[in-house]
Amino acid sequence: VAMTFLGANLYVAGLFTNAGGLTASHIAMWDGNVWSPVGGGVVGNGTVDTLTTVGTNLYAGGTFTNMGGVPASRIAKWDGNVWSALGSGASATVLTLYSASPNIYAGGTLRAAGGKPSQFLGLWNDGVNFNTPQLSNAVWLGAGQFRARVYGAPGATNVVEASTDFSAWTPVVTNSVGIYDFTDPSAANYPIRFYRARLVP
Repeated sequence: VAMTFLGANLYVAGLFTNAGGLTASHIAMWDGNVWSPVGGGVVGNGTVDTLTTVGTNLYAGGTFTNMGGVPASRIAKWDGNVWSALGSGASATVLTLYSASPNIYAGGTLRAAGGKPSQFLGLWNDGVNFNTPQLSNAVWLGAGQFRARVYGAPGATNVVEASTDFSAWTPVVTNSVGIYDFTDPSAANYPIRFYRARLVP
């Protein structure tokens, strides 16, 4: 059984399918007077093992893959009206949730969260885009040129920057196509150079 308050309402999750005489699939709300189901609850097999809140939203974690008719892999958000998935969710059971607004930390047997390697712990933030660009396939070309592939976010502004001291960073290339190769023809002018990729507004 898991419990949490959201405002004056108590939310309870467990193995039950009935609350106060009403059908409630593993999750229900008590408003101080009556019980009510929460958005259809778990659809199909699965459990709700943990609850937490941030602001006006309720978050549920467990073994479920569908909440209220919405596909959601083991973690979901209830905004008071509808359930929604948190990205691609977690790869395995979410046993505990902890909120430190605006962050949600999910712990359990998961080995991936949001499609990214995540050994037993994942982080969700509604206001942060975790799909930051990555650099891969680095290679030195003739005449000291450096080339790498950017795995960026399509439609967003992805910038590759270079530095010799990790303090001052200079833009090398900016693009919004997502995945692309870039070459730095100035690499040979420096005894050592570091690169990073990031999203910019």
